[in-house]
Amino acid sequence: IYLPAGYDSTKNYPVIFSFDSHGNGSTAITGFKQGADRFGFILVGSNLIRNGISDYDKLITSLISDVKSRFPIDSRAVYSAGFSGGARMANYYGLQNQLTGIISCGAGFRQADIARTGVLSYVYNIAGSRDCNFGETAYLPGSPECSADKYLSESFTGIHEWPSSNVLTQAIEFMYTRLLLDKIRDIKPVSISTILDEKKSEIDSLTKSNNKYEVYKRLEKASKMFAGTSDGTDFSDKMKAMEQDKAFTESLRSKEQALQMESMLNQGYVKAIKDESLVWWTNELKALNDSIHSNHKSDMIDMMFRTKAYIGMICFSFTSDAAKKKDIPSLEKQLAIYQMAEPQNPDVYYYKSIYYLLKNQKDSILSNIKKAYRLGFEDSVRLRADFPTEIIQQINQSAAQSH
Repeated sequence: IYLPAGYDSTKNYPVIFSFDSHGNGSTAITGFKQGADRFGFILVGSNLIRNGISDYDKLITSLISDVKSRFPIDSRAVYSAGFSGGARMANYYGLQNQLTGIISCGAGFRQADIARTGVLSYVYNIAGSRDCNFGETAYLPGSPECSADKYLSESFTGIHEWPSSNVLTQAIEFMYTRLLLDKIRDIKPVSISTILDEKKSEIDSLTKSNNKYEVYKRLEKASKMFAGTSDGTDFSDKMKAMEQDKAFTESLRSKEQALQMESMLNQGYVKAIKDESLVWWTNELKALNDSIHSNHKSDMIDMMFRTKAYIGMICFSFTSDAAKKKDIPSLEKQLAIYQMAEPQNPDVYYYKSIYYLLKNQKDSILSNIKKAYRLGFEDSVRLRADFPTEIIQQINQSAAQSH
């Protein structure tokens, strides 16, 4: 639990419940602290809610109840947030329980799917431009999502990872502004006029740099932040004017083409995982890497990084399935492709250790587990579920000696 700067127990506060895919409560709230201090939000991260938890909804309900019993929470201003699998849980729970808002990082729902449910929550999506899940919430200027006041998606230059503190601060700023304009709260650590001036200054600065796409996205965010006001209408009118600009619309073709190509490639790679040989995959991944380094269009480079990450994601899925079924031949092939695609991914070596467990090769189990830990693996719950006690004792003993 993180209490914002200047916390006063006699006042009530908005609260964000945040979930990391690996159940790291500290990681789940760290990036939000800057925004929490500026706009007066309590943060709560969970060490229990993680990928693979079947009763996460009951755990979140229990967590919210516990926090409300101990801290002065404004029940009209309760938010869920998360990354990857944690974002999926934050989304499902937030929509099903009509929370005030959801900050979803690295995973999300399409606006049309949310609209069909009649949910009134604010949904703020964030994804890296090279994240394999980018397409789940991405949309182009002029699409219906642009006019959905309670739905917003933005990106940053990055992979499948938690966004930076600055990006997450902007998400809190959006939710805070809507709390004031929707007249849910009247406590104002930062004035509306200050935020409005900052938005106008950002847009003016970008306009001078002639980055029209980024100007449009900032106008969209500002129009939704200030929806229902004359300033919001002004931002929206400027967006519509840009949509009619021929040079601007022509510049969007590259983004549209990249998204279309990405969809086509991804469909082909799902089939190729089962059908193609290791030689084919060696050549294909080399060609993909060469294309990344030789292409000069940023949209295409981002798309190819996303495609490569998508290959890693489907490798994880197929590898996990083969491990559960104890299908050694399939596991061997999937791991070979997985390692070629993502040689620095700790899950590759974690599953290699399971492969050697199935083959009863103890030395190889330990060497691969060590490499997984060196590359960032830290899920002890998963380790205890997958390996016998004898192996875990050897891993712990080896780790102690190494330390």
